Amino acid sequence: MKRTIKVAPRNSLVLVMDPVVGVVPESMSGKVVAATSSCVAVGTRSEQDGETSITLGDERAPVGMGAGPVFEGALETPTGRLSVCSVVGEVLLEMPVASENTWVEMWVNDSSEPDAITIVVKKTPTESSLG
Repeated sequence: MKRTIKVAPRNSLVLVMDPVVGVVPESMSGKVVAATSSCVAVGTRSEQDGETSITLGDERAPVGMGAGPVFEGALETPTGRLSVCSVVGEVLLEMPVASENTWVEMWVNDSSEPDAITIVVKKTPTESSLG
């Protein structure tokens, strides 16, 4: 399953998390990605410059999205949902997940202002997303 949306998110940032328990990182520290145990904040193309394509799914990593993921790790998902949200809490994309800890990879096409972001949900940390 894969879903894609094009959006110019407020503050040029999206949050990947279980929306009930996600704790947002305090700072991006000048990076495109920042994370806590329950939320990954991902920078996007500047909202004034246009839309960013965001894909959420359990399919393999996309071609042309860099040499490797900018984030790879487990997120706490106790309610069985993984969502891509705006900074004001609007759910942009969402998918059910099978466990209380969900392994994800974040892929971007630019290290500072990506206009394409792919979030790959994996069953296990060792499951290959490269196909």
